Amino acid sequence: MNRFLINQYALVPYERDITPVVPTTVNLDALRQLMAEYNHDFDLIDERPLQLLQQSEVDNHIAKVVKMMTNMINSGQLVEQLIMPQDKGDL
Repeated sequence: MNRFLINQYALVPYERDITPVVPTTVNLDALRQLMAEYNHDFDLIDERPLQLLQQSEVDNHIAKVVKMMTNMINSGQLVEQLIMPQDKGDL
């Protein structure tokens, strides 16, 4: 799926230093590992027929998740789930 996803969403490797933009509350080592894995996906570009799902099923699932996350971000729920539990003890 790598080649399809890279082409479908115009993805590019992220090769800039993330250190200056990462909040101190984020585990920098874990984020660096995640970015390394993301960039590694660009090296594994072999395209084979899908065996479990059809291409349209993958497209539909991605669109559904993007819509769900967009709605969650716009509603403020994501911020509440990520930040508020820590802040509630301070109230």
